[in-house]
Amino acid sequence: MSPNGSDRSPRRSMRRKLLSALTLGLVLATATGCSSSQLPRLGLPTPRDEQGKTVLFLWQSSWIAALAVGALVWGLILWSVIFHRRSRTKVEVPPQFRYNMPLEALFTIVPLMMVSCSSSTPRATSRPCSRSTSRST
Repeated sequence: MSPNGSDRSPRRSMRRKLLSALTLGLVLATATGCSSSQLPRLGLPTPRDEQGKTVLFLWQSSWIAALAVGALVWGLILWSVIFHRRSRTKVEVPPQFRYNMPLEALFTIVPLMMVSCSSSTPRATSRPCSRSTSRST
C-alpha cells in the first residue's frame, strides 16, 4: 500500500493520464471541422491563379519544414529523457560536453539548409500582375 492509502502504483495512474491526454489530443486533431478536401491546403483558401498556386506551394513547404523540425526536436527530447534518466543509485552528474565544434556546426547548418531548400521555389510564376491597380480619372 502506498503512503497516501491507495494501493495503485504511481506508474499506472501516470499511464492512464498519458492515455487520456493522447486520446484528447487525437479527438481535438480530428474534430476540427476540416473536410478531407481541405486537408492538403492546410487552412489556405483554394488558389485561383498561378500566383495562388505558388503561394500554396510555399505554404505547404513551410508546414512540411516546420513538422520535420518539430518531429526532430520532440524525438531528441524524448530520447534524452528516456535514455539519460538518472538512476536511483547514481547521484553524480554525468560528464558534460562543451565546445563540440562539429556538433555545433551541424546544429547551425542543418536548419539553414532546411530553410533555404524550402524557400527555393521556381521564380517563373512571380511576375507582375497584368491588371493595372491604379484608377484613371
